[in-house]
Amino acid sequence: MSEGNGGRASEKVGFGQRMRAAFKGLRGRAERSSPSPDAAGEAGGATAQDLERQAAQLSERGEHAEALAVCRDGLKRYPGHVMLARIGASAAAKQHAWPLAAEWSAIVRVGRPTDKAGYMIGIRAARVAMQQGGSKDLLIALTREAETRFPNELWAGRASAQLALDLRDWTTALKIAERLQVAFPGQHDGYEMAILALFQMRRIDESETRLAEA
Repeated sequence: MSEGNGGRASEKVGFGQRMRAAFKGLRGRAERSSPSPDAAGEAGGATAQDLERQAAQLSERGEHAEALAVCRDGLKRYPGHVMLARIGASAAAKQHAWPLAAEWSAIVRVGRPTDKAGYMIGIRAARVAMQQGGSKDLLIALTREAETRFPNELWAGRASAQLALDLRDWTTALKIAERLQVAFPGQHDGYEMAILALFQMRRIDESETRLAEA
């Protein structure tokens, strides 16, 4: 009996070892056949970061049409991706594709409201739209918001002066221009805007004086 029991115990141990070895082999084959997360990402196509790098490199080489195409594809696959939108908006502006520049700069303003690029490009696009017969409301809203968010930035003040000129509000344009002259004495933007406003107000002598001072 003892020998029989010992034999059965030995068989059980042997069976257990064989099963553990078999399961180990199956697990190893399963792990080797399962794609890693990186491999799965590659199989599914380029990541948003891959497309971002590609678009940035194209833009740096001046290949803006190609960069725009990469960003368009990327934003279809990764809607709302801020950096793809930022690079794409810049490329679209350089290509004068203003509707795309407007659309993508809006994504930047929502996703990264402290990034001035979203406002700079958005204002340019809105101004073109207004000049082509569109509404002035977006241009006014973006310009005022930019001046509120970036009160110490020359470009925001210049945008406000330019808006006043666009709206033929010469007095407001002159006031903003004079403020820029004081805040940024080493820059010509304030003088330029003041000269334009004074000229439109038919204050020719004063505009010539400002020109001499610039």
